[in-house]
Amino acid sequence: MAGLSKKIEANLVFNRRIHGILKIILAVSIFMSGSKISYARETETEPLKSNSVSSLSRALFYSDKAKNCESLHAYLSGFLPPSVLLLKEIEADLDKIVKRDQPEPGHLEKDRALLSFLHFTSHCYFSTQKIVIKNQRLSWKELIMMINKGPESLYPSKQISLVWINFLRYQTKSFSQLFDVLFLPSVISDHLSFTFIRHEDVLLTPGQASMWQHCQTRFNYKNHGWKANLIAGFMSPAYQFTSFVRQHASLEKSFEKIPPPGFGGHQKAIPDMLIALSKPGKAVTRKTWQMFYETCAEFGIKKAYPDQEKFQFVAQFLGIKSLYRDIFSNPLIPKNISRDLPDALRAADFYPSPKGLKVILALSAQESTMQWNPKLNEQKKSLLRRRFNNILAKINQSIPGSVSSFFLAEAHQKELDKLTEELHHLTDIEHDKTREYDFYLWSRRTFAFIIELKSEYRQMAKVGQWFFDLESLNSRLEKEPQTFGLWQINVNHLQEKIKSFKQLRRAFPEIYQKTNGKWIVNRSWLIDALSGRRQARLSRGRTLELIIHTHLKPHYENHMLGDRNDLMFFIAENMAGEMSTFRAAVQKELNEKMRSSLKTDGDLTYYLPYSTRIDWNRESKTYLKLKEFISNHRYYFDEPVDANKLIRELCQAKSWGELNQLELYKKLLDKDSAVRIFPDIRSNLYNQTPRAYARLVTKKSLLF
Repeated sequence: MAGLSKKIEANLVFNRRIHGILKIILAVSIFMSGSKISYARETETEPLKSNSVSSLSRALFYSDKAKNCESLHAYLSGFLPPSVLLLKEIEADLDKIVKRDQPEPGHLEKDRALLSFLHFTSHCYFSTQKIVIKNQRLSWKELIMMINKGPESLYPSKQISLVWINFLRYQTKSFSQLFDVLFLPSVISDHLSFTFIRHEDVLLTPGQASMWQHCQTRFNYKNHGWKANLIAGFMSPAYQFTSFVRQHASLEKSFEKIPPPGFGGHQKAIPDMLIALSKPGKAVTRKTWQMFYETCAEFGIKKAYPDQEKFQFVAQFLGIKSLYRDIFSNPLIPKNISRDLPDALRAADFYPSPKGLKVILALSAQESTMQWNPKLNEQKKSLLRRRFNNILAKINQSIPGSVSSFFLAEAHQKELDKLTEELHHLTDIEHDKTREYDFYLWSRRTFAFIIELKSEYRQMAKVGQWFFDLESLNSRLEKEPQTFGLWQINVNHLQEKIKSFKQLRRAFPEIYQKTNGKWIVNRSWLIDALSGRRQARLSRGRTLELIIHTHLKPHYENHMLGDRNDLMFFIAENMAGEMSTFRAAVQKELNEKMRSSLKTDGDLTYYLPYSTRIDWNRESKTYLKLKEFISNHRYYFDEPVDANKLIRELCQAKSWGELNQLELYKKLLDKDSAVRIFPDIRSNLYNQTPRAYARLVTKKSLLF
């Protein structure tokens, strides 16, 4: 604070004699001023005198008699260069407050009055200047520079505001000694070392923002008409000063509304959240808050203080580490996953609810027993043997019977026999050591064998169909097998999805290869990564980050609607395909409105083989029925009506949010329609329906 006076003195010239005389007059005026009552009487009957140190001292200690900001500015404006004396006296008295370990009865009223005067003056200065600050990361340095740039016309109040800032920046502990502060002192974090994101126009940590979104979505869904709104999150001490000084001209009333810098929890590494509940025509009651507490407790959100206001309250967030700690310490989770997955979640900024995280782990346990390179189970062995026996049989059948002189070379026949024998061994139910990647290597050798046959007997294309059969087998084997890794992700679909994320080539350059001048994702490198191979180009931790970013996160967030069955539908789509529950609901609604009998399988159209791309050359029964619906209800739609365009938009929608923006979807589904239903299909691999599969995984999630 002394530094501030020196800075002011450097810009102003004092007559030392005048300074000394004024100090004597000031001492006499304090002695003669008497009580607060006598001062009040004097100021009520006599006008405030310019350059009167006696009046100045009284204004300093009994500032509540300044009825409004205009009178305060008018009064202070009478003190030109000698106002430095005012600042020196203020600083001297503030130093005394700081040095007192405990407030002394004789000084308590005077100390409170001094701080109230500083607050009132700063409140008036900010009100007059109409300073609008939106940067919740505002630093003290930026704030001081902003004030220094203000006009000199309000010279005394401007400098007093800087004194008040200096006190609040370093000495806020004095508040708890002098006033009844409802908020607890907090340890101010170095916020530059933490990450905050803007959520609903306030700053929260990424994990905190995710849990708030879970809490808010669930509460709003469960309690029709009620809205939970986020008012404030992280506020730097400097930003909180601006909120505090604007709140009210009275210091004590400001304490009731908002914590000053150094109090409350808004500067913590995990900041407190100021929350409000509202519903048109309804009052907020204790019961309403109780509903909110019960809804949000599972997301680590709880009340920060026992007694809070009726319409707003401050909530604490437990923290992601604490929220997930018990889950990742579960002995059922392999150590490498419990070590790598938290880092991958953080890197991808993906924080599911605790129940959601348990479901994601249960999906991995169901699909791969949480192994990067799982053993082939009985069902999958049976499926693979049938499929690849058929491929090997086609190679034999490809030999043209019309050319009796043509036979496979002995070496090629031996290789074919060897591949057949290995297939039977790998898929033998008694052989329990076959890993997923072992079968993948066998499929690559079979693929290479077909390539060799095509090269060796390419001339035979002129005399038989067999070459074209091999070409077809070659294309098929290039995409088989399809699923790999912890979540049995379809690698062909994942390749296409990665391609749609343009920024991933920079984030994960290891899996990209330049071919014919274009960067493409190398399928083999991607399979190595998904299988957790030690020599893979991506480490396991980075592979988890890639999986979360492209596969788990978009899929999971598509089901954050607030319904208690959100996670059930999320699980069901792991079997039936993304968006299948939403599309099955479209088919169900078509059946009801058009009296049709479409199978609600979640497929609105046909897809290209091994791809998520739509084959627009083929029109499915659902596609035709959608055309009929549009034709019968043309008056529903904006002119001109382009049925194919409307249907294509519906079929291509990748999220619930996209669907809600589509004209056809909004005309087809009304407010009473089911948003999602379980598709009516049965898995060949598990011999289960999506609903049964979802129940199984949900039950397994309870183990975590």
